[in-house]
Amino acid sequence: MKTKYVLAIAECANSDYEYVVMAFRSALSELIYDSLTAIFANNDAKHAAYGPEYCETALTSVHIVNLAISILNHQISLLSFIAFLAINQLAS
Repeated sequence: MKTKYVLAIAECANSDYEYVVMAFRSALSELIYDSLTAIFANNDAKHAAYGPEYCETALTSVHIVNLAISILNHQISLLSFIAFLAINQLAS
């Protein structure tokens, strides 16, 4: 029983959050070039929110309610949205 809880939390830490880091790094690297690549950066910033969403899904599937992880997931999603809006302003 505990194994599935550990696996769900490990998925968040090792896979889902790694995806977030890669998406933000990709967005940052694409901002360097020009306004055309800012469109790709914007998509990457928006896609960073998928990591927390996948994490919440993994936790929910094994009935884990962990307020600290959920708060972190919401904060990452908010940061993704803010980055998306900021890049929109830079690209326009």
